[in-house]
Amino acid sequence: MISIKKILFLICITGIPYSLYRDIHNGPVTESHHKKEAETYRLHSKKETPPHPFVFDGCTGFPDTIFRYDFTEACLEHDIAYWLGGTSAERKEVDTRLAQAAAADGLTGTVFGIMLYAGTRTFGDSFIAKALGTNWGFGYNGTTSHDVQSQ
Repeated sequence: MISIKKILFLICITGIPYSLYRDIHNGPVTESHHKKEAETYRLHSKKETPPHPFVFDGCTGFPDTIFRYDFTEACLEHDIAYWLGGTSAERKEVDTRLAQAAAADGLTGTVFGIMLYAGTRTFGDSFIAKALGTNWGFGYNGTTSHDVQSQ
């Protein structure tokens, strides 16, 4: 029988590198309904529209689906919040909500949620995320408005 540790190891050595390749090679998969959801979320959060348009690339650096677990919707909300940016406390809250959305699917979802949380906390505003254009506040990349919003 294959243990959870072995499954997670296989996901890490195959799924995450593939996901990064997909993100770099295929680029964003933004569709019109993603943009509508981004605008609805922005209006609800009462934040300004960033100067750069919203783009969605799925779960950046992580598989969108693993077995029966589909993280696409949770990653969409997460990407929208990352596009808008904000304070470091808001970023932590958004990363926590992503983990909670994954965890809502039981014990295995909780394990994936921990992986998602660790990844977003570690890499969500790193030079890697900035190179991919998926960092916290990516809607403001290269503008002074982002500096004001992220303080």
